[in-house]
Amino acid sequence: MVAAPKPLKAAIPRAGPIKIIPWTQRANSPDVADESQWFVVYSDGACKGNGKSGAVAGVGVWFGPNDPKNISERCPGDQTNNRAELIAIIRVLETAPPTERLLIKTDSKYSIQCFTQWLPGWLKRDWKNAAGLPVKNRHVIAYLSSLLDKRSTQGENVRLQYIKAHVGHEGNEGADQLAGAGTFKPAVPEQPWEEFEKEVRAELKTMETAPENQGTIEIEGPLDLDFYAEGLVDESELEKDLDFYADGLVDDAELWRELEEA
Repeated sequence: MVAAPKPLKAAIPRAGPIKIIPWTQRANSPDVADESQWFVVYSDGACKGNGKSGAVAGVGVWFGPNDPKNISERCPGDQTNNRAELIAIIRVLETAPPTERLLIKTDSKYSIQCFTQWLPGWLKRDWKNAAGLPVKNRHVIAYLSSLLDKRSTQGENVRLQYIKAHVGHEGNEGADQLAGAGTFKPAVPEQPWEEFEKEVRAELKTMETAPENQGTIEIEGPLDLDFYAEGLVDESELEKDLDFYADGLVDDAELWRELEEA
């Protein structure tokens, strides 16, 4: 049984709570049924040789057919598919023009689950996983979170929405092609994600926005892992699988298949 949407309480400064919307309730979300009311952007990450030595990853952002804002870049730093997916969302938040409603569509369960499933525990444990080890992609995730907060503080409503890959979405296919092209571009160095986050957090402290004028942050996607809720997989086992996942050794389909079979 899917739990009702609830705020995600975080131990880091944020403009307001994140509202989590189970994917199964999409039909009951009339505010996104008419996407003409939203500025829609698709993000994607790709990685050739994911999880292997010599892997190359790319980032893709699709605003529209032949849109000059479209992005095709090499993924900086570690070359994994899931890291590229996170950075693609970051690039949307960095480059999308100010808008009342920003709808970001991603086919990355990992990116969605970082916020709907795992972030609360990570924050409680000071960015340690259940085994007491540092969370993979910590600073990338924290910077992404700060960008969501900035948009909300500026009065924007942002929704990060999970969609299935390769089922005919023009935008998803476009972002996938852009990400694939990014894998052929020259390598770029790791970025100072922690410093980027600090800069955004410092900027947020100078912004004064009345609560009624703040925007909302919503994450829509797969929420409850029934097998986990039923005790078939404990937290440490789930996080151990997640570490392999974040390293690119397991992809979306493999992780969910393994957990469902546990």
